[in-house]
Amino acid sequence: TGLASSSVHYRIRRLEEEGVIKGYRAIVDPVKLGYDILAVSFIRSRYDPQTYERLGKALSRIPGVWAVYFLMGDMDYVVLIRAKNRLDLNRIVYKLIAMKDIERSDTRMVMERIKEDIAVPTD
Repeated sequence: TGLASSSVHYRIRRLEEEGVIKGYRAIVDPVKLGYDILAVSFIRSRYDPQTYERLGKALSRIPGVWAVYFLMGDMDYVVLIRAKNRLDLNRIVYKLIAMKDIERSDTRMVMERIKEDIAVPTD
């Protein structure tokens, strides 16, 4: 089980060069920074060939939006929102529903985190 440190450094460097390892970050607990609310918003956009890219970028710029994913299926995006309290969440959701490219939104507040893992399987 004892790999030489030079072998480990070589493997890490190779994974960095191949883009498998994209960087190193601190894992910060949002709750400890006052962001007690996590919400998930499902967004259906108005249909227009340019809408998807434009709306994705606009959603990403809203303060409090933590992640934006483009989907297949009935809804077009899922937006993860971090908010300090219900008033903060309300402000963010109102920014979402005021956007002209959004046809419909459905926002749910997460009640309990059961699993949250940033690890990616390597097998």
